[in-house]
Amino acid sequence: MSKADDFFLVGNTRGNNVSLFVFSSGELLGDFIAAESDLLDDPDTLLFGPDANGDRLKDLYVTSGKTPGTSSVLRFDGTTGEFIDAFISDNPATEIDETGGLIRPYELAFGPDGNLYVASFLSDQILRYNGKTGAFIDVFSEGNGLSGGLNGPDGLLFVDGSLYVTTQGSIATEDPITGDIFPSFDAGLPSQILRYDSLEAGTTPTVFATPDPSPESFGFVSLLGLEVGPVDGDLYVSDFAGDILRFDVETGDLIERLSTNFTTDEPPSNNFIGNLDFSSKGDLLTVGFDVSTVEGAVLLFREDHGTPKSPFELLVPVTPSLNRPIGITFLDNTPDVINAPELIDLTGFDSDVIINVTASREANFNNILKFYETDATGAVDGLLPGEVGYEDAVAAHLLDVQLFVKNNTTVDSDFTLPGGVFYAPALLINGSSTNLATIDDAALGNVRVKREDNTWSFEDLTDNDFNDLIVTIKSLEPVVA
Repeated sequence: MSKADDFFLVGNTRGNNVSLFVFSSGELLGDFIAAESDLLDDPDTLLFGPDANGDRLKDLYVTSGKTPGTSSVLRFDGTTGEFIDAFISDNPATEIDETGGLIRPYELAFGPDGNLYVASFLSDQILRYNGKTGAFIDVFSEGNGLSGGLNGPDGLLFVDGSLYVTTQGSIATEDPITGDIFPSFDAGLPSQILRYDSLEAGTTPTVFATPDPSPESFGFVSLLGLEVGPVDGDLYVSDFAGDILRFDVETGDLIERLSTNFTTDEPPSNNFIGNLDFSSKGDLLTVGFDVSTVEGAVLLFREDHGTPKSPFELLVPVTPSLNRPIGITFLDNTPDVINAPELIDLTGFDSDVIINVTASREANFNNILKFYETDATGAVDGLLPGEVGYEDAVAAHLLDVQLFVKNNTTVDSDFTLPGGVFYAPALLINGSSTNLATIDDAALGNVRVKREDNTWSFEDLTDNDFNDLIVTIKSLEPVVA
C-alpha cells in the first residue's frame, strides 16, 4: 500500500494500457495494466473506488469500450493492477443487454446513495448501477437535443450531494448505412456544466456554466473532467480544447483559466487536454497530447497555499509512451473506509444522552450487552473490524454501562452514554469478556450482530436465530444540566 500522493496512473486510449509514474520525479515505472492483457479497449476514466476483492483496499475502476456489447466498467486490484472482474458488461449469451444500453462509457462516479453513475456518451444518458453488484438499475438522465440538456455527457462528480456533469454539446446519431453510432455536432449545441440537485430518475438539471472557448483553442469548447480542490474547495474543469477552468462551486462564476498549451509559443495550441486530479495538498495534474502525433505529456500546477498556480511544469515531457492519454488519477490504494452500520451514532449530541430501549432474550446463556467507543468505521485503537487483535482491543475498552435481560422476558430500560462519538455494541456471551459477539465477526465472515432500522439482534451460538438478545432503541434524549 502506498500513500495517495506517491504515484499516479495515466490511461492511454490508443495504447490500451495504463502507465504508472512516480509523482515526485515524473519517472515512468512501466505498465500498471499492460496492453498485452487484451483487457482494455480505448480506456477512458480511471477511478479508485470501493474494495472489489476483499483486501479492504480501494481498487481501480476503468471505463472501456466504444460500441454496444463491448462497453464496460472493469475492475483491477488497486495495488498490483491485476484484473478482478468486469463489473459492468454485457453477456453475449443472453438476449438482453445487462448494461442497460451502455455505449462508449466516459466518466463514472459513486453517488451518496452508494450507486454507480456512468456517463454513456454515445447514448446521451447517465446510467445508474448497483454500487456493490454492478447490476443495472435505471436511466438516471438522458439528453433531449436542446441547450441545457444532456448532450454528449462526459465528466461526472458529486459535490455535497449534487451531481455535476460536463457535456460536449453532441447528439448521439446512428449512421443509416453502417449502423455505427457517432457524436453529431450539427445542432450547434454548447458544451456545458450541468447540475442535478436530486437523485430521482428523470430530474431536470440546471445549467451551472456555459464557458467561452479558450483563447488558445481552435475556437471550440469540449468540457471533460471535474474535480474539487481539496484545499480551496473550488471546482476545476478540464476543457479538451484547451485550459483548465476554475469556478466558484456555489455560484458558477469563473474565477480563472489555467493555460495548458505545451506545444506552441503562440496561440492556437496544438494539443488537447484530458482529465485531471489533485494531490492531497492541492497540486493539480492533468494530461494531454499533441494533436499531430497523439504523443502525450503530464502537466503539473504546483499549489500555493492549497491552490494550483500557473505556469505549469512539464512533469512528464512529451513522450511516445503516452499514446493519446485521457485518464489520470493518483494511485489511491488506501484502505476502503466504510462506515459500520451497526454503530450507535451520538455525534450530534454535545451532552450525555439518555437511551431508552426495549430488550428481550431467548437464550440459555446469561448474555450481557456492553458498549465501546469507536470512529465511524468501527475502529478501536487503530484496528478495523477483521484485523488481528480487534476483539482484544474491544475487551480492553468496554464501558461500565451494561444491559442484562432474563431469559424469555422483555424489559424497558434506560442507560446513559456520553454524546459526541460513535458506539459499537458487544455481546458478552454468558457474561464473558473473552467470548464476544461484535462487528468483528461479520468482517471475518460470521455475522453475529444485525441491525435493521433501530433494532439490533445478536447471535451467541451458531443456530442463527438472532434472538439471543434483541434491543430496540425507542428514544435518544440529551441530559439537560
